[in-house]
Amino acid sequence: MGSIGRWAWLTALFVCAAHSQPLPDRAPLCNACHGEGGNSAIAGTPSLAGQPAIFLENQLVLLREGMREVPQMAAAVQGLKDAEIRPSRATTRRRSPRRRKASRTRR
Repeated sequence: MGSIGRWAWLTALFVCAAHSQPLPDRAPLCNACHGEGGNSAIAGTPSLAGQPAIFLENQLVLLREGMREVPQMAAAVQGLKDAEIRPSRATTRRRSPRRRKASRTRR
């Protein structure tokens, strides 16, 4: 099983329990990958803090409708209602993005 396949499987395990929870209770699921406060520490996983609200809402709708394929997110957005998406974008927008330290390579 490839790296993406493993992440999709692990995400699905966490998401199954989160599906039955109200949106504020789903935050730990989001934070697991996108980082506490929306600042991701995982390479290849976008930080959500400071993103424009319309961008976040559009991405969640595209993911939910299957118009954008990200296997790690498929189970997390399945069944999300528009009314649930709006509060999540407002919460993330208010968070400040952290600057990442540039990595130095020696030659």
